[in-house]
Amino acid sequence: MLGGAVLAVSMIFAGTAVLNGAVFQVASAGDANLNHGLYDIANDMFLATGFGFAVMFVDAAVSVRITAALSGAMAPAALVVAVLNVVSGVGLFANSGFFAIGGTFTFIAPLASLLWILAASIMMIRRAPIARSPAG
Repeated sequence: MLGGAVLAVSMIFAGTAVLNGAVFQVASAGDANLNHGLYDIANDMFLATGFGFAVMFVDAAVSVRITAALSGAMAPAALVVAVLNVVSGVGLFANSGFFAIGGTFTFIAPLASLLWILAASIMMIRRAPIARSPAG
């Protein structure tokens, strides 16, 4: 789980670095082709994070199922989010449309991931139920 998360976050940092370099350093050179190329590279790195996040969510689903630390519905939800993250990789090959960079699907997988993490976080910080003794 940690390995997948580290891979994904590393790709986010790399994509951000490339995008920042394009915006703050290369843009002043006035080369539109270079700017577009760097923009595509940065977005491809962002799309590639889906594979690391997919590993993280599959591992989270297994952990939830084994430990029952979270609601039982969180395990299948994590698997759905993992599939969405893998499918987001289609954007690496799409030039236009639903799956392409800036297309609708590029917002679905990150949003689903954030919602799952939010739900899991809320479940983890809620108070544990008070144990009642059989005597009452």
